[in-house]
Amino acid sequence: MAFPDDEAAGFEADRILAAAIYLMSCHARNRCPRLACMVERHLELLGRHPHVGEHVRQTCRQLATAWESVRAHDERAACERFARPPGAVH
Repeated sequence: MAFPDDEAAGFEADRILAAAIYLMSCHARNRCPRLACMVERHLELLGRHPHVGEHVRQTCRQLATAWESVRAHDERAACERFARPPGAVH
């Protein structure tokens, strides 16, 4: 990532973090695997962002790994929902 100045880079990091939090709240409502993937990607970006503190970068890297598991779980659940015939009870 190339940033023209430190202030713009800081704003960029803030926007990425705000978007990640928003996506997490959306995911909490519907457990969509695409949203989980987007959260994971935003956290990965923050984990590499040069204008984020080291503690936040480390936490975001750990959370990105956790969201990878959430995404995989959501994908399995979605596949199971669509694999069942309509009206089937499990």
